[in-house]
Parts: sequence; structure tokens; C-alpha cells
Amino acid sequence: MGNELVRSHFGLLAEQGVWASLYTEPGAKVTAETWSFLIRARRVIELLQSSGRELREVLDIGCGTAPIARSVVAMGSHYEGIDFSPQMVEAAKRNTQDLVARGDVRLGVGDATKLDYPDSSFDAVTAMGLVEYFSRDQINRTLREIKRILRPGGVAVLTIPKRWCWGRVVLGLLYPLRMVARKLPYRKNIKLKQQEEFRRLYLNPGELDRACGNVGLRKVSVRHYNVLLLSSPATLLAPRFCYLVNRPFEGLARIPGGDFLATGYIGLYQRE
Repeated sequence: MGNELVRSHFGLLAEQGVWASLYTEPGAKVTAETWSFLIRARRVIELLQSSGRELREVLDIGCGTAPIARSVVAMGSHYEGIDFSPQMVEAAKRNTQDLVARGDVRLGVGDATKLDYPDSSFDAVTAMGLVEYFSRDQINRTLREIKRILRPGGVAVLTIPKRWCWGRVVLGLLYPLRMVARKLPYRKNIKLKQQEEFRRLYLNPGELDRACGNVGLRKVSVRHYNVLLLSSPATLLAPRFCYLVNRPFEGLARIPGGDFLATGYIGLYQRE
């Protein structure tokens, strides 16, 4: 899946400071755009905390600007982050320079499909916003590597954008309107305005669960996140308004049927 295109895309976002601002921009108002990143990170940390294990060493694959590093360290864990974009790694180092200086955080460039760590090195592995940029073969290789470097009983937390959810249905129904909307001037105000020259991979939760099970990672718990009653293109036209409307309904992601309104899925898997 156009790895160099993906690397170039995220390298430019890092240089522009876009990725970090989605999580940490001081004083910025939360919008529908930034909320999806914030709630995803929050749910990932919740699942790590719910694992019931002592997480001494945590590896974050595809760490980006390391948005969960401080939360992981606050849990009493050592955080190690890798990303295949050198620019993202440099941005992560700037964002966590105090933690790096204390030895609580270590960052570097790495390949998720060929992890440069010995067997059974980590108590937990996270991969947030990573799987969708891989081919199915790359996903399988990455999952095997995650299983290899986890200690017995160790856990992995993986996120995916869902193939089927309310927002995706709306997008399909409004395809003609979306084509018109792409040409409107409001797009210049959107943070993620750089056009992706590649296709993301959208999976059903069951597909991720089966892929993990096939390599010996057993599903323990799940979260659905980012409930959108108002979805794209409304979230592009009025991102702050859509956040204010959607935010009170985030709890629906935790009830049967309500999870169809959520755009993302997170699984907690344990090494057998």
C-alpha cells in the first residue's frame, strides 16, 4: 500500500505541526475533527488500565507525536515509541523532551512489520491509527511481530476505522454532495487539508479479531469510539457545532446497537 506515499504524507504533517495540534494545541477548542483523535487516545489508555497487568514496558507502534506517552508514564510504565516517519519521531521527541531526559520515554524510527526487539520484550503494545495504512499481508506480519515481542500474558491494543457505521452509510448516500463540497473554500481551514494519495483499509471489527486470533492474540475487551449523529460532510462544514451535538452521545458507543454510530473500534488482545 504505497508505503512511501504514507511516509511522505505523515512526514509533511509532522513538519507542519498538524498532528501534534490535533492532541495538544494549547487553548484550542475541540471540534469534530480533533475529538476523534482525543477520544481514541483516551479509550486506548482506558483499555491499558483495564488489563489488570503490571505494565512495566509499553511499546507504541506508529507513535506519531507520542500523544499517549505522558499517560503511559503516569501509569508507572516505561514508554517506547517507534514510527517509520523520522519527522514524526523528531516531533515526538520535542513534545516529550522532559520525559526523554528523565529516561521515562525512548523514541526511534522503526518498521512495524519487522520489529527490532528480542522475543518477550514488552508487557503491552499499542498501535493507534496504524492498521488502516497497511495491506492485509502487512497486517498479518505486524500481528505476528506483536505476538512475538509480547511477554506471556502481555496485551496489545489495536485501533481501526470501521468499514460499516452510520457515518460511512451517510457518506455513501451523500456521494454527489461530497463531490461538490470538495471544491468549496471552507476546506482551507481544515487541519488535515493535505490530500491523501492512498486508500485506507477499512475493516469490520470481526476481521481484526480473527486476524489477531490467528496469530495467538485472544480478544479480552473492546471499545467503540467517536459517535457521530452528525457526520461528514456536516463535520467538515461546521466541525465545532457537530462536536457540540455529537459529544453528549458518546456513551451510546458502549451499548448494543449504539456502537453502529461510532466510527472507530479498539480491541484489547492478550498473548496466549
